[in-house]
Amino acid sequence: MRGTFLALRYSHIILVLFVCTYFFVPSIAQVPFPIQIEKKKEESTTSHPTPVRYDSSKVLQRQPSDDRMKEFSGSAFEYDRAMAPETLSWWEKLMQWLRNKLTFYSGTNADTIVWDLLTWVFIITAVVLLVYLLARNNGGGFLTSSKKHIVLSHEELPEDIHELNFEDKIRESLQAGNYRRAVRFQFLRVLKHLSDSGLVELTASKTNRVYIRELRSTQYQSTFSELVLIFDFIWYGEFAIDKEEYISIEPKFTAFVQSLPRKQIVQQSAQQSFEVAT
Repeated sequence: MRGTFLALRYSHIILVLFVCTYFFVPSIAQVPFPIQIEKKKEESTTSHPTPVRYDSSKVLQRQPSDDRMKEFSGSAFEYDRAMAPETLSWWEKLMQWLRNKLTFYSGTNADTIVWDLLTWVFIITAVVLLVYLLARNNGGGFLTSSKKHIVLSHEELPEDIHELNFEDKIRESLQAGNYRRAVRFQFLRVLKHLSDSGLVELTASKTNRVYIRELRSTQYQSTFSELVLIFDFIWYGEFAIDKEEYISIEPKFTAFVQSLPRKQIVQQSAQQSFEVAT
């Protein structure tokens, strides 16, 4: 469940890479290939050239005055380059350097090679990054089939969610001063009772957002969304909480569990649970 949550978060990185590819890499199809240009030139040549007619008329040469030459010597009339070097951005300077190098070594139009290379670099980088993030944060689980039930895992606990004694685990976490772990078990206890009530179906491939959508037609969606926000912030956000902060949020989990329709209701308040632990 954590791996899926993080994979969705890191998918924004992949989206940014593809957006950069779309806006900064122009279409390769718009760049004419030098081979095609040369072919057209060869096709236009004929074996019987037309004789050249020479112009025998007299040419009158005129030289501009010095004042006119000074007038046209300003920077506004420098057309030899599209942009002055000092106005080029670092990206444009890099592209110009690549074009010059590739043109020198290949003798062909460097634009085609540069944009083709950049396109594949962006695509390969995006794919490799996506696979790496999924494999690292999901433990390779996206390549294997999901189990029927969610297996609780804090330090590789082997118990199934429907068999685990949450009260004992919460008490042990509080005695050890690990309030983050206590919040984790509080939230997993909520999921277990939601499943027992028939309101959600627990599977390893679902995220907390999926469970929120499954509760959209019930009175429990709003409160459960608040619990998801607390859990995500403390557990996935690795936010350390102290004793007072835990006391302030524990009643929310306990009250939600007690409000669910089920056969056996746990009659243990938040304050009683904390007193037993201390």
